[in-house]
Amino acid sequence: MQLGIRAKFLISFGLLIIIIISNFGFIVAVENNASKQDQWVMLAHKVIAESDHLLTRLIDTETGQRGFLLTHDDAYLAPYNTGLTETIKSLAALKSLTKNNPTQQFRLNRIEELINKKKDELNDTISLSIQGQKDKALAIVQSDVGKTIMDSLRLHIEEFKAIEHDLLQIRRAQYVKDQDFVYSLFITEALLLIFLIVILGYKIQTSVVTPLIKLASYAKKLGAGEK
Repeated sequence: MQLGIRAKFLISFGLLIIIIISNFGFIVAVENNASKQDQWVMLAHKVIAESDHLLTRLIDTETGQRGFLLTHDDAYLAPYNTGLTETIKSLAALKSLTKNNPTQQFRLNRIEELINKKKDELNDTISLSIQGQKDKALAIVQSDVGKTIMDSLRLHIEEFKAIEHDLLQIRRAQYVKDQDFVYSLFITEALLLIFLIVILGYKIQTSVVTPLIKLASYAKKLGAGEK
């Protein structure tokens, strides 16, 4: 069955519209994926920043403890207490940010164990100092128990951050790759659509416009009495 001109053009326009809609949907899907990659990049930045914040608060806590043991001035308990509170908050934030990463959750559990040990050491020394047993408190400090725990904490936190840095590089690379793909796809689609429009225009020219011009010419000749 031979299709008429009208049917051919309807099919051609229909195919063109389907291609445009399909490609638009594909581009939107790729853009959404790129947006997710961007969110992963931002998440890695947040985790790294919160890791630095955690270590800073631990140092503040230890500084407050040392200051109190040396001076017995209650003013040093303020940064000590604030440091403990912020440490707990920071640890909770890290657990929430990395809840979909079992490897990082495992490391955070180990960091939490060390933080609890550090808290016990700090609380013991401060309690002994308040009870008037300053020598015993200083003896605990001089035994390097607290330093050993703190060094281990630094090591674990740095390893934790190193994993996030690796993830950050991977996510950045994927984000750039996705963006380049979207750009290339956009150029390809634009060229394809231009090609299809040119082909369709050519078909209209040869199938409709040219025959109509000829028909008009024949009609004019017939009107003038020509064969």
